[in-house]
Amino acid sequence: MSREEEPRASHEAERLGPVPPIPGVPDEDSGPLRRFVGLATIDTGPLRRHREYRLLYAGQAFSFFGAMLTYVAIPYQVYQLTGSSLAVGLLSLAELVPLLFTAFIGGALADAVDRRRMLQVAEIALALATVILLFNSLLDEPKVWVLFVVTPLLAAIDGFQRPALDAMLPRLVTRDELTAASALDSLRGEFGMIAGPAVGGILIASIGLPATYGVDIATYGASVFALALMRAVPPPPDAVPPSLQSIVEGMKYAWSRQELLGSYGVDIVAMFFGMPIALFPAIATQYGGAEVLGLLYAAPAVGALIASLTSGWASRVHRHGLRVPGKIQVNSGLLRRTFPAALQIRRAEPLASGPREDRRNVAVVEPCAAPGTQTTGAPC
Repeated sequence: MSREEEPRASHEAERLGPVPPIPGVPDEDSGPLRRFVGLATIDTGPLRRHREYRLLYAGQAFSFFGAMLTYVAIPYQVYQLTGSSLAVGLLSLAELVPLLFTAFIGGALADAVDRRRMLQVAEIALALATVILLFNSLLDEPKVWVLFVVTPLLAAIDGFQRPALDAMLPRLVTRDELTAASALDSLRGEFGMIAGPAVGGILIASIGLPATYGVDIATYGASVFALALMRAVPPPPDAVPPSLQSIVEGMKYAWSRQELLGSYGVDIVAMFFGMPIALFPAIATQYGGAEVLGLLYAAPAVGALIASLTSGWASRVHRHGLRVPGKIQVNSGLLRRTFPAALQIRRAEPLASGPREDRRNVAVVEPCAAPGTQTTGAPC
């Protein structure tokens, strides 16, 4: 290491090393009420104390909100063009391989280049890909194959930028603030996953698909502007240049970590078997259109938002893996019980709107007939 690099390395070590207690964070000497409030509410200290983190946070909030508009618009458009829930499901399958592969490439680059510049390039690429969606939606007969090309491209770009985004966090806040900053990032994502799809459904129904894609493009512009206001985030002085070997080493490292494989495996199984999102466009077509579709995509994030708003206790959890199976069980149990019931209630609502002879093409849920009774209906 050269003499010029030594001060930079020393400064990097100081940033990532132990720090004094953070003002405003409750400790063991605080009163019981203050400790309870601190554990039950989210800590916004990193946003108050760090300008660079505020800029990144604001830019990504805009960008993710816009991405959630397109997250609703693409499956809506695919179902409108094909009428097939299978085609909607194949969109997610088409995203998987590019997302996984480019994440390793992005990880190798994030260790060796300016992470802020890397994010800017990715945000511009996402905006350009959305421009393709906009022009395709303006055609008299939009092409389905364009959606199946651009959707994996968006996933690949997102996988490419994700390592740089995650790696910036320890450079922008102190080590003792990482838990609070992670909770804030989760809050930002969950707010976007609620507001984005909900607003997206309204926009699709009111101003159409092209304008909805246009709003998404504008949000990427806001993100690029926020990144331009930030200072550079160069790699550490001893960073290894990106190479095929570093990508392979990253894949080997991920494969060797049991906790990574376990958490990814559990999450993939839960999402694959527990989230019928491929059916959402078909369901929304029967029960209200694009507005309902937006609400269906937004609903799962409501519970996650409540958890983030009460995440102050998370810093006290040291065995995080024990929390994951319980979370999966609760989520799957609620979904299994509430989703069919909600559909039955929604299907039964038209029954109160008029005489039976006026209710054509409405699914009627008849009461079941208990054995030995004269009640009409299917056997229980």
